[in-house]
Amino acid sequence: MPVKTAILDILRGSETPLKVEQIHKALAIEISLRSIRRYLQQLHQAGLIEFQGAYKARHYKISSQANNSTNSDIKYSIFSPFSLNILQSIQAPLYQREPCAYNLNWLLAYMPNQSYYLSTQQRQQLQAYGRQDSELQIAGTYIYKIYDRLLIDLSYNSSRLEGNTYSLADTKNLLLYGKGAVHKLDSEKIMLLNHKEAIRFLVENNKKITLNIDTFGTLHYLLADDLVLPEYSGRVRTDSVKVSASVYIPIDNPRKLEEILHTIANKAQQILDPFEQSIFLLIHLSYLQAYIDVNKRLARLTANIPLIQNNLIPISFNDVSIDDYRAAMIAIYEINQPQPLTELYTWSYIRTAKEYTIATNDLNIDELRIKYRTQRRLLLRDIVKSGVTHNIEEYIQAYAQQNDVSVHEQEKFMHDCLADLQHLDHSNILGLGITKEELSTWRNSLLDF
Repeated sequence: MPVKTAILDILRGSETPLKVEQIHKALAIEISLRSIRRYLQQLHQAGLIEFQGAYKARHYKISSQANNSTNSDIKYSIFSPFSLNILQSIQAPLYQREPCAYNLNWLLAYMPNQSYYLSTQQRQQLQAYGRQDSELQIAGTYIYKIYDRLLIDLSYNSSRLEGNTYSLADTKNLLLYGKGAVHKLDSEKIMLLNHKEAIRFLVENNKKITLNIDTFGTLHYLLADDLVLPEYSGRVRTDSVKVSASVYIPIDNPRKLEEILHTIANKAQQILDPFEQSIFLLIHLSYLQAYIDVNKRLARLTANIPLIQNNLIPISFNDVSIDDYRAAMIAIYEINQPQPLTELYTWSYIRTAKEYTIATNDLNIDELRIKYRTQRRLLLRDIVKSGVTHNIEEYIQAYAQQNDVSVHEQEKFMHDCLADLQHLDHSNILGLGITKEELSTWRNSLLDF
């Protein structure tokens, strides 16, 4: 059971307010008083508990708001009773739990499109909420519509789950405006900036990304750059690692790690349902711990590849608590039980999907502009750098025919290119590889435009 839920249960069951030491004793798990005080502060901010007295003499009690809430509101909004029992079974102190090694048979027993971690009901729910943009048919284009939102949400939440203390507002200021928060660790800033680069890679290359060990290595390099030693960035580890708060002992052998990574990739490629593919990657990349660090961050971003490629709302792990996520992962590590994580994934995804739907209802997307954005930009650069100033429409028409622009879409392609050429100026040519001098020369020599 998550620690905050356990604290609420203890306070709800007490007739009198309790001191932090009494709560610590009642929890009967390995946790510091400092951590309990932090959880109590979070519960107080959420309006679920009240306190009396000064710091050292402070007593805590359940709030009227929490007492008026049902068990479903507090305990069962995410996890089923079955999953709560699983989480309860791994709450014993570490010295009471048996050390366990990586279980390769669990991975080998998974048969794509026959085995499922997500239930039929979960897959149907996720599809219903995820495929909101029914008119958008071109694979991988929906992501451009919500790119900034994904960049901030996924960077913030994935980093937050690793203990990063940047706020959502601070994350936005850093990623969109380059303004780092004061009094924060440099490593926290780097973690967020690395997420930005990794997410940009996913979006810009979504149509050609393949689920293989090279993709895993590239994403790891982008996420781990300057956070691990250069020889470990993007490469399978050669040293042992430990998983905090768990008795799980990952594999040490680098050759074996590479073999298993290939197996994970091969099985993932065969999975037809994008959500099952996503959760499979999230589970097994986290479980293997193939790299010296940043494994869970890698798993969270890789889990988005099937969703992005299928025009589904991405998973950014909104509102997932650190306690719940860690507990669900320990259930994976120690007893190979995925249900708590699948329930957490489903719960968070549905909440995220609702938010994204509301946020994008008023946005319009020009599907054909996105479809041909690469061809259009290359053409604009070619026209300016080659000094094409005569018969530009014929030049565009010939280019469209030679570069697989559909016949019935060529008129729209022509209109977009001419409009973009007309609006070219010094502020928007950087991404096209055009210099100010080249643009000025081309404009000055225009005769037939």
